[in-house]
Amino acid sequence: MSPPASRAALATLRHGSGFSLVAATLALASPAIGAEPSPSPPAAAAPAKRSLGFAVLALGGSGDSAWGLAQAVYGSSLRPPTIDEAHARVLAGEPAPLGAPKDLVELAETRDAIGAMDGPSRRLLRSIVASYALEGLVTLRIEEGVPVARVMFAGADELDAAAYRADPDAGWSSLVRSLERARATHMPVGAAPAQPVGAPRGERKREGEKAPFYASGWFWGALGAATFVGGAIYFLTRDGESGGIQVAMKVPR
Repeated sequence: MSPPASRAALATLRHGSGFSLVAATLALASPAIGAEPSPSPPAAAAPAKRSLGFAVLALGGSGDSAWGLAQAVYGSSLRPPTIDEAHARVLAGEPAPLGAPKDLVELAETRDAIGAMDGPSRRLLRSIVASYALEGLVTLRIEEGVPVARVMFAGADELDAAAYRADPDAGWSSLVRSLERARATHMPVGAAPAQPVGAPRGERKREGEKAPFYASGWFWGALGAATFVGGAIYFLTRDGESGGIQVAMKVPR
């Protein structure tokens, strides 16, 4: 092979090696060339289901007296939005009507299964509170021939110690007023969601503030890759003999 042909082949080989090296280096440095990726926002937490209102539940054959109590409770600010009249009447002791939906039939069966305040009965009470997102249940039972109302608040394991009886003149208004006052001390589930804890003072960043570009590791990685590529092309394409290819490169500083 003649000397000119040898020099041409050597130049071609150097060009091919140089461009292969450039392509490999750019592939490795590609994440640094683009804008700095922003972190993915955290998944939004599902909002807590808010508990509202009290339902009236007749126990132990107290249905004849429970509807009067239900009218007093549902006629006040204690009425739960999740209880319609059909469910209210079943809870108050009425049988599920013929052809009623399955949930009404099951609600009547649950009501009838609640007996003495043992473990299974308390679990059934809590299941009703949870199913209808209630602040609590007002239960009515006949004790020594007198209708007595007691309350189970959401999150409690037992009936409240207070017992209520209807006033001959005012009916159940004293119970309604007591429950309205009790809302201040028995926080409904989901009524006050926890606030996120902020970063310590001095470590908080103003909203929208970004670090300068030169403080980013991505910037310096891209600069180093560009410097290496420029140097590789310069040395691989340099030919000391006359007539060789000379490539002038400006290396970023």
